[in-house]
Amino acid sequence: MGMSDLYSVKEMARILADSDESEEYRRVYRQIRYWTEKDNLPPDSGPNPGTGVSLEYDEDSLYHAAILQELSNIGVAQPALMVLASQLTDVYGTKVWANAKSGKKDPVYLTGLFGPSGNVDWRVSVGASHAAEIDNYPKNPELQKRGNPFLYTSAVVINLTNTFKRVKII
Repeated sequence: MGMSDLYSVKEMARILADSDESEEYRRVYRQIRYWTEKDNLPPDSGPNPGTGVSLEYDEDSLYHAAILQELSNIGVAQPALMVLASQLTDVYGTKVWANAKSGKKDPVYLTGLFGPSGNVDWRVSVGASHAAEIDNYPKNPELQKRGNPFLYTSAVVINLTNTFKRVKII
């Protein structure tokens, strides 16, 4: 498959599960369908291509699914994944996204900063994560002066560069 190819749900599940014969494959297949239904994973063919028409995803969506898989494996809840979906597609095609996919530069991190009221702020960064912001808010007068509404109480960090190494496009 080349760079401009589209992937079916089955093909994506096979790539992410590294097989099509395992329970892991069946789980990933169900997750991809669920993420699509919940608008966490936008298909290239549109959310409802019609009866008998397969959902198809581009290469960026394949990497997006790898992120969702990683976050689901560590228990990140559906509402936080919804916020991520709306922010992540803005990163597609950027130099940072390309660096994460190539694995040839400094590591790229995805950090989810969570507040006590359930709010989440997702950030992509190179070289270091934004996790330290949960400690910096009370000490950072500039954030306080700007009236930053988020007081972060926890963070989730994944290394996108390492996560993307699992995605082996054939």
